[in-house]
Amino acid sequence: MPKRKELGKSLRIKVISMGNAEVGKILANVFLYLCTITVGIMSYYMADRKHRKAFLEARQSLEVKMNLEEQSQQQENLMLSILPKHVADEMLKDMKKDESQKDQQQFNTMYMYRHENVSILFADIVGFTQLSSACSAQELVKLLNELFARFDKLAAKYHQLRIKILGDCYYCICGLPDYREDHAVCSILMGLAMVEAISYVREKTKTGVDMRVGVHTGTVLGGVLGQKRWQYDVWSTDVTVANKMEAGGIPGRVHISQSTLDCLKGEFDVEPGDGGSRCEYLDEKGIETYLIVASKPEVKKTATQHGLGGPVSAPAGRAPHGKAGSRSR
Repeated sequence: MPKRKELGKSLRIKVISMGNAEVGKILANVFLYLCTITVGIMSYYMADRKHRKAFLEARQSLEVKMNLEEQSQQQENLMLSILPKHVADEMLKDMKKDESQKDQQQFNTMYMYRHENVSILFADIVGFTQLSSACSAQELVKLLNELFARFDKLAAKYHQLRIKILGDCYYCICGLPDYREDHAVCSILMGLAMVEAISYVREKTKTGVDMRVGVHTGTVLGGVLGQKRWQYDVWSTDVTVANKMEAGGIPGRVHISQSTLDCLKGEFDVEPGDGGSRCEYLDEKGIETYLIVASKPEVKKTATQHGLGGPVSAPAGRAPHGKAGSRSR
């Protein structure tokens, strides 16, 4: 009996020790698994944090890049509002040069260009004093803004580069910077459209305002003036002649020079302009001038032939002239 009790006791001790070993092993495995899971969670957390940080940095970098591009576009648009594109592009290119390259320049860059075979158009509002007395200052500014906005749309349609607005005078050039063979035709169509556009103001204000348009063809020197407040302008004797063509013109008509007539190649009928009798400069220089004679269908046909289709009317109050004696010299 004692031996059996001892044997049973030893067996129980052995079972208990084996059970303790298994429990220890299980606990060790559980601890190992917990450590592994903890390490995995920490690794995931660190990787996720790193990815989030990288994403935020990339997002901030993209936002900065987009802001810089937007500011650059705004700067370019601002420059294009005061300078022709070919000049603005070159100026922006020079602005992006390294400081070392800028330091090597002893003098400020001059942006000057010579353009030949261009047509210069000057247009002035006749009866502006009467218009000023018929409207308040605020109404006058609003009216002029609407009118010049129409002129800008016409300039885009007829491939004109608007140089500037001087009070009630609007002048632009065709064939600059890119040469157009039909620059003179485009300028004539522009002038006729401006005469038609002023009829809107005449009807609205019940005044006798009209447009006096002068066109001359020749060579100009165009460039940027100023170091801080840039201004694009053109100079040449031909610009002066174009200005005098407007001054010696007739309200409601497009007044052209001999050089412009030579470029039209018979696309418009003309009659003697006799500009010298109204402008001393034209008389002194012996410049032959002509007035465009065109009916609405003729103008529309010419515009369509040059890919400038659209409703453009002949000068208001002018009946179509016959072709007899046209293109006189």
